[in-house]
Amino acid sequence: MSPRRFPVVPQGIWEAPDIPNPEFVEDKTLYNYKDTKYVGFELWQVKAGTIFDNIFLGDSYEVRRAAATRRDQGARRRRNYV
Repeated sequence: MSPRRFPVVPQGIWEAPDIPNPEFVEDKTLYNYKDTKYVGFELWQVKAGTIFDNIFLGDSYEVRRAAATRRDQGARRRRNYV
């Protein structure tokens, strides 16, 4: 005996319901770590042989933008010489 099939009726995009939690207290300093010395990554690769590079960790948009610009300029120079 096969399972009974129900018709699929599109109902739009599902939204998670808001459930009140009276014990919740917002802590804006929860993820502020002053003495971070190590960072761990858990990387899942889709294809064997995948190489991850150009990983940047920081807390300043301006510093990140400058690092990306230097990286891009170096890549352009290498492309022009090949």
